[in-house]
Amino acid sequence: MQVLATRCQTLPVALGVRAMTRKPYVVDLADLGTEMLSLGGTFMPGDIDFSDDDVRQSEGLDWSLSVELEGGAVRVVGQLRTAIQLTCVRCVEPIDRGLQRKFDLFFEPREAELFRKNDEVELADVDTSTAFMAGTELLLDEIVHEQVLLAVPMKPLCKEDCKGLCATCGRNLNTGECDCQRRPVDSAFAPLMEFKKKLENRKGPSH
Repeated sequence: MQVLATRCQTLPVALGVRAMTRKPYVVDLADLGTEMLSLGGTFMPGDIDFSDDDVRQSEGLDWSLSVELEGGAVRVVGQLRTAIQLTCVRCVEPIDRGLQRKFDLFFEPREAELFRKNDEVELADVDTSTAFMAGTELLLDEIVHEQVLLAVPMKPLCKEDCKGLCATCGRNLNTGECDCQRRPVDSAFAPLMEFKKKLENRKGPSH
């Protein structure tokens, strides 16, 4: 992983650099003070573990972000860009995709979570980007990891009209038809299949 750390106007020796050399993926907020800290770098494949996420990083993951105190929270604004490989949920063929994402996050002390659990006021939409943290350390690789996963579709498709695999022989029907007989849908299940299609259409595109 390559990391660059700068303040808004100067290159500090004490702030950011010390935090990054002490632990490569961590910024200690105790060093932050009142000025914004700007960070950037590249996570190479393998720096972040996506092995349990059905995602394969196929090139360097370029990222940049800024960290600053805002009220009682820590605000992290950034963006990332990389290329990944997913698996089509219908035909299980690999899908190569470019990925870009911008994010604007707020981190509050863990004690604030306890306060909100007892608060009857409904949270506003902006609060969906608020997370809670214990201690004073921000784990950069975990933030970037989460943002990549949020940019990945829940049901990736190689194409909208992917035909999937034959349930009998397993052939990829996108490459041609097989000789297996297709069973007609039982009329008793027809309303259920129609309801399923409507739900899929409501969710919008899967890629």
